[in-house]
Amino acid sequence: MSKLIKSPQEISKLKKSAKILADVLYKVQKFAKPGMTLKELDQFTEELIISHNCKPAFKGHEGFPATICTAIDDEVVHGIPKNQKLEEGQILTVDCGVNYQGYLSDSAVTFGIGKISTEKKHFIDTVQQILYKAIEFIKPGVKTGDLGHYIQSLVEKEGFHVFKELIGHGIGTSLWEPPHIPNFGRPNTGTMLKAGMVICVEPIVGQHTDQFFTESDGWTIKSVDGSLGCQQEHMLLITDHGCEVLTQRSDEKI
Repeated sequence: MSKLIKSPQEISKLKKSAKILADVLYKVQKFAKPGMTLKELDQFTEELIISHNCKPAFKGHEGFPATICTAIDDEVVHGIPKNQKLEEGQILTVDCGVNYQGYLSDSAVTFGIGKISTEKKHFIDTVQQILYKAIEFIKPGVKTGDLGHYIQSLVEKEGFHVFKELIGHGIGTSLWEPPHIPNFGRPNTGTMLKAGMVICVEPIVGQHTDQFFTESDGWTIKSVDGSLGCQQEHMLLITDHGCEVLTQRSDEKI
């Protein structure tokens, strides 16, 4: 089902998958506490997904060994949950996917563990607001280059940086489907968005750098200078006049 426009039946299944994921991520955010290990958080998430009669979408994808991708502070994306304990004042990204009857969902949120510094709060809140502005910008006729250019301009206006190799994507019965949704671009280039497309938009932003490296585990991506990374991601359905946020969590006002 890698075709760009989804059928009403496909959209119905994708919406269900996304709704379950939104509930899971809401609960994971509430559950994450200082002193808990990332492995414990991963197990909690997997059990939640299974309780909905679904499967984790990430586990086994290209060999990934866990249910969630985690990233703490200078980690950007794709961290494997280990026995590392969460500490007060860290920021944590949880990126997760659900497989509901073969239909996949994908969303990520970066949030603080306990009380975090004003600097960290400003960074993650700003990236979240950039995602929300991107959501408002999206409608049929917008091209992926227009969207990427808009996101990049918002990021750089704040003095932050886009990790250009890390991008959003279409989604359906595969986790990564066309089109590519980069967080940078040139206006009037790329794929035109049309009603019935389902995409994941995910600003992935560096506080002080756009350069990263991959750890020896082959998965965990970190900023080269030890500065913060942030990923905020929602799964969207392009509608006739804009888009619908399929993974909106119950504590979010978009």
